[in-house]
Amino acid sequence: MVSVASAQNLSTMIPEAALWFWSQDGKIFEISQTELSEHNNAFVSQFVPKSGATFSSLNSSLEAMKDKTVIISLHGTEGEDGTLQELFEEAKIKFTGSNSKSSKLAFDKRATKKLAASNELPVVTDLALNNFDNGEIEKLNVFFS
Repeated sequence: MVSVASAQNLSTMIPEAALWFWSQDGKIFEISQTELSEHNNAFVSQFVPKSGATFSSLNSSLEAMKDKTVIISLHGTEGEDGTLQELFEEAKIKFTGSNSKSSKLAFDKRATKKLAASNELPVVTDLALNNFDNGEIEKLNVFFS
């Protein structure tokens, strides 16, 4: 949902850009700026394209992306863990943001902190919680200001 809000903002800044929506079922839809801008409450409600899919999958859309630059407006795993970036690199498609190796590293917070510390950058002490049961979850407190 954050990705839709980001795309709405980008489409007002670059109105001539083509807008491609990657649905949760893997299909790619080319949508109009009007359709995207008319979607309300992007942080709350799912975007559902009005037209049929342009491509049945991301892989089937790659050829159409050749000779273009893709502005990645995806948040979360799909847009940040390096998988999409690696796919674009292999297909020789230009894209914005970090390369796949940097994206994978930055997505792994423990590895990022380890690299930062090895380069004598200050990092805060952390606590990694792994494999705990629901009884332990109930004992956790979150303190913030």
